[in-house]
Formats: sequence, C-alpha cells, structure tokens
Amino acid sequence: MQRGQQILSEKSIDTAGIQERIMDVKDEWTTLEDQAAQRLGHLQEALNFFQFSTETDDLVVWLQDAYRLVSSEDFGHDEYSTQSLLKKHRGVSEDVDKHRLHVVALRKHMVALPLRYSEQEEVLVRMVEVEQLYTEVVEVGVLRQQWLHDALAVYRMFSEVNACELWIDEKEQWLNKMEIPEKLEDVEVVAHRFESLDQEMNSLMGRILDVNQIVQQLLDGGHPSSTEVRGCQDHLNSRWNSIVGLVEQKKDQLDSMLRLQNYLLECVEIKSQIQEKRKAIDATQYAGSDLGGVLALQRRLSTMEGALSVLEPKLMHLQEEAEHLATAHPGRATEVLLPFDGISVEWEELKRTLQGCEDSLMVASRLQSFIQDLDLFLTWLVQTQTAAASDQLPNDLEEAEKLINKHAALKEEIGRYEEDYERLQAMNELLESEEAPLPQAALQQWLQKLDVGWNKLLEMWESRRDVLVQAHIFHLFLRDVKQAESFINNQESALAHGELPNTVETVEAAVKKHKDFTTTMELNLHRIKAVIEAGESLISQNNIYSDRIKERVDTLANRGNQNREQAQQWLDKLNDQWALQRFLQDCHELGDWVCEKMLMARDSSHDETQKLHKKWLKHQAFMAELAQNKEWLEKIEREGQQLIHEKPELGQMVQRKLAEIRECWQDLESTTQAKAQQLFQANKADLLVQSYHSLDQRLGQLEGQLAFVDRGQDLSTVNRQLKKLQTMEFQMEEWYKEVGHLQVQASSVPQQARVKETVAEQQAAVEARMVRLIEPLKERRRFLLASKEVHQVGRDLEDEMLWVQERLPLAMSQEHGSSLQSVQQLMKKNQTLQIELQGHHGRVEEVLERAGIIASIRSPEGNMVRAGLEQLAQLWALLWVETERRQLVLDAMYQAQQYYFDMAEVEAWLSEQELHMMNEEKGKDEPSTLQLLKKHLVLEQTIEDYAETIGLLSQQCRQLLEMGHPDCEQISKRQSQIDRLYVSLKDLVEERKSRLEQQYWLYQLNREVDELEQWIAQREVVASSPELGQDFEHVTLLQEKFTDFASETGNVGQERVTAVNQMVDELIDYGHAEAATIAEWKDGVNESWADLLELMETRAQMLAASHHLHKFFSDCREVLCQIADKHRRLPEVRGRQSSTSNTSTLQRLLQGFEQDIQLLVTQVRQLQESAAQLRTVYAGEKADAIACREHEVMQCWKELLTSCEECRVQITTETDKLRFFSLVRDQIMWMDSIICQIGTGEKPR
Repeated sequence: MQRGQQILSEKSIDTAGIQERIMDVKDEWTTLEDQAAQRLGHLQEALNFFQFSTETDDLVVWLQDAYRLVSSEDFGHDEYSTQSLLKKHRGVSEDVDKHRLHVVALRKHMVALPLRYSEQEEVLVRMVEVEQLYTEVVEVGVLRQQWLHDALAVYRMFSEVNACELWIDEKEQWLNKMEIPEKLEDVEVVAHRFESLDQEMNSLMGRILDVNQIVQQLLDGGHPSSTEVRGCQDHLNSRWNSIVGLVEQKKDQLDSMLRLQNYLLECVEIKSQIQEKRKAIDATQYAGSDLGGVLALQRRLSTMEGALSVLEPKLMHLQEEAEHLATAHPGRATEVLLPFDGISVEWEELKRTLQGCEDSLMVASRLQSFIQDLDLFLTWLVQTQTAAASDQLPNDLEEAEKLINKHAALKEEIGRYEEDYERLQAMNELLESEEAPLPQAALQQWLQKLDVGWNKLLEMWESRRDVLVQAHIFHLFLRDVKQAESFINNQESALAHGELPNTVETVEAAVKKHKDFTTTMELNLHRIKAVIEAGESLISQNNIYSDRIKERVDTLANRGNQNREQAQQWLDKLNDQWALQRFLQDCHELGDWVCEKMLMARDSSHDETQKLHKKWLKHQAFMAELAQNKEWLEKIEREGQQLIHEKPELGQMVQRKLAEIRECWQDLESTTQAKAQQLFQANKADLLVQSYHSLDQRLGQLEGQLAFVDRGQDLSTVNRQLKKLQTMEFQMEEWYKEVGHLQVQASSVPQQARVKETVAEQQAAVEARMVRLIEPLKERRRFLLASKEVHQVGRDLEDEMLWVQERLPLAMSQEHGSSLQSVQQLMKKNQTLQIELQGHHGRVEEVLERAGIIASIRSPEGNMVRAGLEQLAQLWALLWVETERRQLVLDAMYQAQQYYFDMAEVEAWLSEQELHMMNEEKGKDEPSTLQLLKKHLVLEQTIEDYAETIGLLSQQCRQLLEMGHPDCEQISKRQSQIDRLYVSLKDLVEERKSRLEQQYWLYQLNREVDELEQWIAQREVVASSPELGQDFEHVTLLQEKFTDFASETGNVGQERVTAVNQMVDELIDYGHAEAATIAEWKDGVNESWADLLELMETRAQMLAASHHLHKFFSDCREVLCQIADKHRRLPEVRGRQSSTSNTSTLQRLLQGFEQDIQLLVTQVRQLQESAAQLRTVYAGEKADAIACREHEVMQCWKELLTSCEECRVQITTETDKLRFFSLVRDQIMWMDSIICQIGTGEKPR
C-alpha cells in the first residue's frame, strides 16, 4: 500500500486502478482484523470457562478431602491424643475458612462467564454442589470441634478424678494406720500435720468443685457419656465425703487427747504456782518501824491477792474441765480427777496461810489504808503530771480548742483531787498522834515529795495552758491569714486579666475602675496589715510558733507589696495609655484646627468694599492667633517628646504623628507668611508705623509695672513676683525679635521722605524705651532674689526647729522598758533616731551656715534670723546629748533584761529536762529500751553541752555584779538556784541512765537466755532421737555424725553458757535490781545445759551399744559368708583329687585350705566372746536374736569342720593310694628291666 501511495504520488501513467485496489485491500484488511478480534474473544471466553471448570474440580476434590477429615469418628483415647486431634482440627478449620474466599471467587468467576456458558445447566449445578459441599464441611467441622472439646473435657475430668482418688487413697491409708499418741509433744506434732492436711484438703476441695462444675457443664450439654461421667462424679464425691468424715473423726480424737494433756499440764502448772504463792506468803514478815518494809509487804500482799483473784477463775474452769474430761474418758476418770484434788488441797492451804498473814497485819491496817491512799494519789499525781507535761501541739483550730477544753477538764480534775490532798495532810496529823510504832521519818519524806509534786503539777498546768493558748492564738492567726490570702488571690486574679483600652474615654473609665479597685484594695490592705501586726505582736510575745508566724507574715507582706506594685504598675500603664490617647486626641484636634485655618489662609477672594489696611489688620489678627496657638503645637511636641523619653516603645508612632502635625503647621505658616507678605507689600509703610506704635504702647505698660515695687510679705509672694518677672523678661526677648523683624521690613520701605522719617522716629522711640527698661528689670531681679533668700532661710530654720522638737521627747523619754522585748524596741527606736540624726546633720549644718551669713547683715530680718539660728543650735546640741545618754541607759537595761530572759529560758529548759528525767518509762522490749537509751544519751550529751550556756549565764551575772546593778542580790540568788538545778538535773540524768542501762542489760540477757534455751532445745531434739540404726553401716554413719554433733555442741554450747554466766555474774555484782530473776535464769540455763550434756552422753552410749550389736551381726554375716565360701571350695578340692595324680599337689592344696580355716577359728572365737558380752547386756528378743545368730554361725562352723575332716581323710586315702600305685609301677619297671637284662643274648668274653 505504501508502494501504491508512492506511485500515486509520482502520478505515473495507468494509476487509475491502483487507487481502487488500495481501497479493496484496506477493506479486506479491516474485515480480517475484525474476524481475528472476534476469534480472540471466543478463545478467551473458552479459556475462562475451562479455567472455571478446572478450579471447580480442584475445589470439589479439596472439599471432599476436608469433609473426610472433619467427619472422622476418631476423638482420641486420652487427653494427649484428643489435644493433638483438636490442634489438627483447628488447622483444618482455618483452611476451610480460607477456602471461603475461593468459593466466593468461584461464584464471581461464574457470573463473569459469557451467557452461553454461565446459563448452562451443568455450570449452575456444579456451582450449587460446591456451595452445598462447603456448607456441609463447615457444619460438620463445627460439630466435630464441639465433640472434640467434649471429649477433652471428659478426659481432663477423668485425669482430675484419678489424681483426687490417688490423694484420697494415700490419706485414707495414713489415717487408718495413725494412732493417737499419749504425749503432749507428739499430739502437737500430729496436730501440726493435721493443719497441713487441712490446707491440702482445701486445695483438693477446689479441684473437686472444678470437677463437679465440668461434669455439670457436660451434663447440661447432653454429652454422650453422661452416665459414665455421672457415675465417676458420684464415686468421687462419695470418696471425698468418706475422707472428710474420717478426718473429722481423727480430729475429734486428737482434740480430745490434746485437751486431756493440756488439762494435765495446766494442773501441774497451777499446783506449782499455788505452792510458790504459799512459800512467798510464808516468807513474808511485817516490820512496823520501817515504811519501806510496810510498803513492800503491802504491795506484795496486794500483788498476791491480785494473783489469787486471777487463779480462782482458773480453778473453776479447771474443775469444769475435769468433770467434762472425766465424763468423756470414763476409763481415765481417776487419772483426771486425782490432780485436781491435789490442787484443791493446796488451794485451801494457801487461803489459810493468806488469812493468817492478813490477821498478823491488823496492827498496820490504818497505816495500810493511808499508804494505799497515798500510793493511789501519787500514782494519779504522776499520771496527771505526765498529761500536763504533754508535748502534743494542735494541728488546726478545732484541735486547739479541743486541747484547751481537755486541759480545762484536767484543771477540774485537779480541783476534785484537792480534797484528797488535804485529807492526806489531815491523815498525816492523825497518824502522828497514834501510839503505834510508825515510820515517821519515811512518811515525812513521802509527804514532802507529795507537796513538791502537787506544787509542780500546778506549775506544769499553768505552763501547758500558756502553750495551748499560744497555739490557739496561732491557729486564729492562721485563719485570718487564710482570709487575707483569699483577698490577695482575688487581687492577683484581677490584676492578671487587665487589657489596655484604645480611647480616652475608655482609658478614663478604666482608670476610674482601677481607682475603685485600689480603694477596695486599700480597705483589704488594712485587714492584711491588721493580720501582719497581729503576727508581729505574736512574734514579739515569743510565741512558740514564731518562726512559722514570721514566715507567713513575710509571705503575706511580700505578696501584698507585690500586688500594690502590680496595681501601681497597671495604673502607670493606664496613665501612659491615657497620655498617649490624650496626645493623639490633641494631635487630631490640632490637625482639624490647622486644616480649618488652612482654608481661611488660602481664601484669596478680594472684597473691594474693604480697605487694604483693614485686611492687613485682619491678617495680623490671624497671624497673632497662629502665634498664640503655636504654644499648642509646642505643648503637643513637648508631650510627644516626653512620651518618647518615658516610653521608647511608642517613639515611632509619636514621631510619625508629630511629623504630620509639623508638616501641616509649616504649610499653614508658609501660606500665612505668603499672604502676609502679599498684604504687606500692598501697605508696607502704614503697617510699620502701626506696628511700632503698638510695640511702644506695650513697652509703656511694662514700664508702668516696673515702677510699682512690692517687697513681698512671705516666700510664696516673692515666688509669684519672680515668676511674673520671668514673664516680663520673656516678653522683652520677644519684642527684641519683633524690632529686628521691623527693622528688616523698614529697610524695604519706599524712599519717600515723609514716610521714611515717620518710620525712623517711631523706631528710635521704641529702641530708646527698650534700652531704658533693661536696668530696672535687672534691679528688680536682684531685689526679689535677696528677699527670697531671707524668707527661705527663715522657713528652713522654722522647719528644722520643728523637726528637732518633734524628736526631742523621744530622746528625753524616761521609759526604759520592763522586758527584753520592750528594751529591744526602745533601743531600735533610739538607734533609728541616731541614724536619722546622722543623716540630717548635713542639712542642719547647711541651714545654720546660710542663716549665719544672713545674720551677719544688720537689718530687722537679720536679727530675726539670728534669734532662730541660736535657738536651732541649742535644740540640736540638746538632741544629740540626750540621744547619746539614752543609748547608754538602754544598753545597761538591755544587759540586765537579757540576763533575766536567758535565766528564765535556762530555768524552763532545766525544769523540762528534769520532768523528762522523772519519766519512769523503761521500754517494753530490747529495741524500745535501746531506743530510749539512745535518746537518753543524746539528751545527756545535750545537757553536758548546756554547761557552756550555764557558764555564759554565770559570766553575765559576774559582769552585772561588777557593774553594780541595783538587783545584785536577786541576780546572785537566781544564779545560785540555776546552778543547783543543773547539778540536780545531772544527778537525775545519771540515775535514769543507770535504770535504762540495767533494763537494757536485762532484756539483752533475756534474749541471750531465750536464744540459748531455744538452741539447747533444738539440740535436745537431736540428742533424744530414738534412731539407733538399721544395720552396721547405718549405725556407723549415725555414730560419726553424732560425734561431730557432740563436739560442735560441746564447744559452742560451753562458750555460750560461759558467756551467759559471765554476763549474769557481772549484772549481779553490779547490783542489778532484778538480781533474783537473773539468778533464776542462770540456774535454768545451767540445768538445761546439764540435761543436754546428759542426753548427749546417753545418746553416745546407746549408739556405742547399737554399734557393738550391729557389728556382731555384721561379723556373723561375714563369717557365715566365709564359711559358705569354704563350703563352695570343698567340691573343688575334691574334684582335684580325681584330676591330680601328684600327691605333693594334693598335700599343698589341703594345707592351704586348712590354713584358711585356721584364720576363721580366731573370728569364730571372737564372735563367741562378743555374743557372751552382748547376752549380759540385752534380754528378750535381741538376746534371742544374738543367741540364734551365734548358734547359726557355730552350726555352720561345725559343718565346715566336719566337711574338712572328711575331705582330709579322703585326700589322705587318695594320697596313700597314689603312693602305693607309684611304688607298684616302680617295681614293675624294675622287674621289666631285670627281665630284659636276663633275656639278652650277649655272651661273656
């Protein structure tokens, strides 16, 4: 075709048919392409159909395999196989879920087939079969999964049931074999085992409940094996019920035996207690002349009665227990009731003894009552002192009120006990009148302690009340502080949310609102100041919370100052904003005025009816108005420059506004000047004359003002005259400038003689008058300045004298303070006055110097200044002298008050420490006692360090005495009292330290004794072990271990016992208060140690005897083995008889065998000796076993000897036989050799 196109393009000859042929070829080619595309489409549709068929076949095959797997009837035979099948089934289910996409894709593929394929009945049927088959696979898979889960649950249930039944079988065997022991220790061991069994049964019960829950789920789900599962559950529950019943039965038996053993043990303990009490009562004797003996006897009897009142309910309970046990154990009723009968006898004997002792104490009955009352009152007094000396401080106002009420109730209680106090004093007088021998000296000592304690209690109550009142005031102060803080928070919130307005009106409104806020703030400030003043007052009163009060006061003051500063800053911002907006408003008003005047200045309309001079005058008025309003522009510029200086951040905006105003003003001035120049050129000469005339009139007015002289009556009048003079001088300067401008204008006046002359005359007159006014102005200024200096010096002298007179009463005050705080305040005020005088000294000197200069001038004013100068100098010198004198007096008073203050603090501290030292707390155990001892050591070190404070106080006392203070005698007494208090406190410290150390040593010894006894008890368990070994090797191992145990126990135990005994001896030698108890502990430890050594010795002997016995049995077994070995060797020897023809070999064999037997002879003899020894030691079954083993060994030994004898006879016989056969053989051989020699044919030569 390209070739044809080329030919057509060349336009050769005969081209008419080429075009037609090209068109035909194109049509045929198009037809061919359409048919090829149609063919390709048919082939693609066929390919899709066959692909669909292939995928359908593959999917059907896979689904059939999956259906075969999920429809399997294999559900496993145990838990492991079922779990494996369930895992495989999950994998198959996941594959089935994944093939759901294949089924959906196949459905989409079928829909995408052409109609001639998709509407075929075979395709539709195949698709429906695939979907149905997939649905069946899914349903069967779900069903199989459920069956597998059920099977797994069943197998797990069977596994749990088997485990539970195995445990139940084991415990049933243990319970059936168990016998309830008779000893208390064994009963407690079995009870402990039952506690462990309870825990195991609780755990097993949970497993059984889980099994029942699984069974119920299987039954509710309709499991095929429901009958088997139900039977298994019933069997397990029945077994569980039976084991529970068996355990409860054994527990009841065990509890009954434990109760019986506890009853017997309690009987023994109570009987021993009653015997001890009776011995203690028998050992009690009354000594009527010794109060300590009376008190000890009374306390002992009170303790004894209390112990008996405790024992009596125990006896009643023990009787009830005995009756119950006798009923529960009829066979052991005698064993149960007999101990209680012995206790009843001892109890009656104890009551008779106690009654006899009480009868013997009738002599001291009234004294006993008094001592009891005194003891109770002293106990109450100590407790009340402890309550009054409490260091508890309230945490809030409510708690403070509660503590104050509680303290008031304590005062009421003290008031109620005041009658008891007076009654005791009266009872003392009654006892003194008794004729019976009483311990009067000791009673007087106790009553003196009672008086001291009663007075001290009242002082402690007052001190505690002061502390609580201070705490209550402090919490009231905190309440006010919180209110003040709420005010401050509100102020801070209001100040933190302010925004600057943008107009003058809004700024003014904001300023007004802020002023209202500051007014409210000032009102709140008074409240805050009241709180701060209250806090400072508390601090000055030395409140116990002074540090916290000072912190809160400082915080409150700082926050209040910060709020005031922020309020002031916000007010400054508002004022700055007001100034800026005011400036912008002024600029706007000036701009509007300038625009208005600009229109007037540019008005060039000429009214012919008006004269030119009138226009000039009108324009001059306009220019004068401009000149007057130029101050407006200058004021705005000054305000703008001030704003720029004060607020640099507004500089750009202000500069831009000022530039715009200046530009407008310059345009207005230039326009006005141009118009003025235009009018001036039109009427220049007339204007000059009128200008000079107007200036001359103004100079005349100024000259008239200078002619009137006013000296001024006071400083304010002189200042006003000076200000007026400055205005005149400023006007003169302006007029000088105006004359200069007029001279310049006069030079351009036309050269007309008359006009020129008139202008010159006016100019000369004005210039001459201005020259005349210069000197009067200067003279007026000098006069006014001198008058001002005189009046100023007089005013300064009056001010300084008033200032000195205001401070002179403070310097001459006779108030010197009655306390340290007041003296400190007065000293602070005086020091402030001195600092103020030093700072004001320069000002006073300057005023005096200026006044001296004026006073040197002879004039009435000079005389007045001179008098004021002398008066001020006298007052100033008097103020200095009085201030120095007051400072010296206050210093002396400060030293004295500081000493009194330090003395009071030291005395209060010593009293407080003395109260702590009188505390009888000793600690409940070793850690608490050690803690108390550590605290006491720290306190002791603090008291030792406090000696430096006492020394400083004594040094202050000596200084005051050397200074000759008026209260020297009182100061000396107070110092002596402080020294005695300090010495007494140190003695109390040593006593309390000794008590705490003894108590700590006692607890430490108690811990060591308890640990040692526990260690000995643990060793006794090993030493009392009944295990003696099962055989020789076992007993040898036990003996080796026990040897090591005995060696270790002996070394360690002896060291610990020695250490405890040494500690006990040291405490007893030290004189410990509990020496009797410590000695009892020592005896108990030594007895326990001796018992342990005895047990160890017994155990060693028993192990040695067991070792001897088991060695005998072992030797018997060894000998029997050797005898059996010899018996086994006998057939070998006999066998060698027939195989051996050598007699010497048989002889050697027999000799070796007999030598081996000779070795056994020694062993057998040793066994006989051991058996003889053991028979003397053992009897019964062991003796029979020894004899049996010995008989067995001897029987075997005899059999061996008999067999050996028979063998030896056989060997001897066989040896003789062989020897005979050898001799016969030798004879025959000899005979044969002889016959040969006889039969030889050799002849003699």
